[in-house]
Amino acid sequence: MNEAWAFGGWITYQSGWLLDTFSMGASLYGSAPLYAPDDRDGTLLLKPGQEGYYVPAEAWGALRYEEYALLKGYRQRVDQTYINSQDNRMTPNTFQGVTLGGKLSWLQYLGGYLWKIKPRNADEFISMSEQAGVARTATTAWASSASG
Repeated sequence: MNEAWAFGGWITYQSGWLLDTFSMGASLYGSAPLYAPDDRDGTLLLKPGQEGYYVPAEAWGALRYEEYALLKGYRQRVDQTYINSQDNRMTPNTFQGVTLGGKLSWLQYLGGYLWKIKPRNADEFISMSEQAGVARTATTAWASSASG
């Protein structure tokens, strides 16, 4: 049986929009054990081995043009149906990559190229293929969505 009590969360900074065009942000995520027996590992609240962790998980810059386009790069949260932050534990998944989204009339769009993921109970980013369990050399994932 898996068992642990932990505390944690994240602290975030997001700047305002410089000239209504540029913004940046960063987040520090963490989780620490309160009660975590070694023989009951696996809750995903802590790192393997019931260890706590702290990690700079988000660090991004963004450029926007009105509501038509928002280009965001480097370490960020992505919340789409297939690729998302899965934030039902202490800290969410975060991704390293580039996304472009916006709104054109009635159409909303988002596309991206992601090459790394920080799983929700980890303190390091790993390749997308490693997280998916693929043994090949592919290391990235394309993601896109549109809605009307």
